[in-house]
Amino acid sequence: MAEPIEAGVLSQLTSASAIEEAENQRIVEVDTESGRCLVRLAHPLFGEARRAAAGEMRLRTLRGRLADALARAGDTDPRTAVQRAMLELDSDRRPEPVLLTVAARAAMHLLDLATAERLAHEASIAGGDPVTQLTYALVLVLLGRGADSEAVLERLASAEPATVRVHAATVRAANLVWMLGDPARAETVLRANEPDAALNGLHAAHQAIAACVHVVQGRPRRGAEFAATALADPGLPPFHAVMASAAHVQGLGAIGDISGMESAAARGQALARQSPETSHLRFWFGALQARAYRLAGRLDRDQETVQHLREQAEHAPPGIASAQITLLLGHSALACGRLGDAVRWLEDTRAGIDIYPESSGLRAAVMLWLAEAHAASGHHDAAAAALANLKVAMPAQYTFMRTAASMSAAWTLAAEGAVTEAVAAVHEAAAGAQSRGEHANEVLCWQTATQFGDPSGADRLATLTGIVQGPRADVAAEHAAALARRDASAVEQAAIRYRNMGDMVAAADATAQAGTLYAASGRNGHAQLAITEAHRLASACATADTPALRSAFQPVTLTNREREIIHLVAEGMTSRKIAERLHLSARTVEGHLYRAAQKTGVTNREELVAFLLGRTGA
Repeated sequence: MAEPIEAGVLSQLTSASAIEEAENQRIVEVDTESGRCLVRLAHPLFGEARRAAAGEMRLRTLRGRLADALARAGDTDPRTAVQRAMLELDSDRRPEPVLLTVAARAAMHLLDLATAERLAHEASIAGGDPVTQLTYALVLVLLGRGADSEAVLERLASAEPATVRVHAATVRAANLVWMLGDPARAETVLRANEPDAALNGLHAAHQAIAACVHVVQGRPRRGAEFAATALADPGLPPFHAVMASAAHVQGLGAIGDISGMESAAARGQALARQSPETSHLRFWFGALQARAYRLAGRLDRDQETVQHLREQAEHAPPGIASAQITLLLGHSALACGRLGDAVRWLEDTRAGIDIYPESSGLRAAVMLWLAEAHAASGHHDAAAAALANLKVAMPAQYTFMRTAASMSAAWTLAAEGAVTEAVAAVHEAAAGAQSRGEHANEVLCWQTATQFGDPSGADRLATLTGIVQGPRADVAAEHAAALARRDASAVEQAAIRYRNMGDMVAAADATAQAGTLYAASGRNGHAQLAITEAHRLASACATADTPALRSAFQPVTLTNREREIIHLVAEGMTSRKIAERLHLSARTVEGHLYRAAQKTGVTNREELVAFLLGRTGA
């Protein structure tokens, strides 16, 4: 019926001698390692056999007696609270809503959301008060059931007392932001409840969720300011404190204040672990933290964060926490250039979240990183499919994801061979990031443009080194400046810095570019060494296939435009279609193809495509 059970509790229903005899017969085991004397079955089949032989009425009576014995023991362990409540639900007793609510909160703390949902739901239908309904709504949010939670929270819009009404409104706004992808409606809810919040001393709670709205709508600095104001209130409820901390981390990470982000993250993680309704949020919170570390180039800290959270989730029941951990593992692998691992973890995440009706940010993040991982591997079709799924999954109002979405699209274009379009997409993404004050995002944009062979962001990157903390801004600026002046040795030094930072795709690209520059200047020995190293780095990424690598590994000197046009020919496009796409004349396209054929010694388009793609493995 339940295990493990304290020996003292079990002896109230039987006797110490009976427990001893069962242990001697190897029916039960007694565990004292935890400092408690716990009795559990030696094998689960023993329990199944006894339950099958017992009548349902007998079992219900025994569950009730065991629940009573647990109550008399006065054990404060949250596992005991859950155990007692679950026994009462399936017994001849009628559990009190208060008991079920307390147990639901205990289950939340133990990361067992499925059990928490059952307990909270039973409490709500047993006539629980508005606080009980609010607990149920919170569990639904954590389970990714945003629409179900919205239905419960909407009913609390007229709840009494006012403090519960305001609390419910702010949780509802948070659900609208993070689960339902509707920050505009969240703003409406917050605005309607602002007077009540001010009158009841809950202005900070209101500010905490408003901070989330700001960062999601692409105002990271404003969001960070609102979050800091909310967190200064010592009376801020735990759920709202974690929401404010999340906005603080996301806002500071986007603007490039990594030292501030780390302080906010440490505080937020500590807060999340302390309260039942926030315990599960630590994994979602970790994803925001990991993204900030990637933007800054602190990939060592990213991996430390992921490993720490992975250890915390080891004993959690299967559920959305597992999906959040695999997302973190996939994102970390992508950031470091372990592309095969990234695809594997992200595909696992996609499978893990399919059972959750609404989880807007999580589902969109999976598609973002999956598209980039496939594209950096040269798998255009898979990247394009992930990008198509992203367009469906990503809420239109998620402005904070636009830069990353544009970058995934740029990588997908590059995988297709449309490098000119990819660079244009990166420029557009960088301009958007700059307009929103997302300086750390902007650094990654300009770095990617440089990897695609366009160093025109060198001056802007030099400026950003004084704004954005972390090693990425410095090495990206060095890389762009070196490529702009065609300094092969300096580009190679930038590659070493990327490698030391942990960004192996960028290291492979910069090394390949150095090899190409060495070859162009006649330094063939240096070129061969660099290209060999680029091969090694690309293989270590399992396996990177980027414009820079394709250019370096192709022995015939084709221009970037010639390569781009050949890739589009491989897609089945006519010269006229290629001309329209690249804003050229059809005659110019034919001229590029003619010169490429002369260089390679082939006589038709099919041979030209086979020559280029066969050599690159695309």
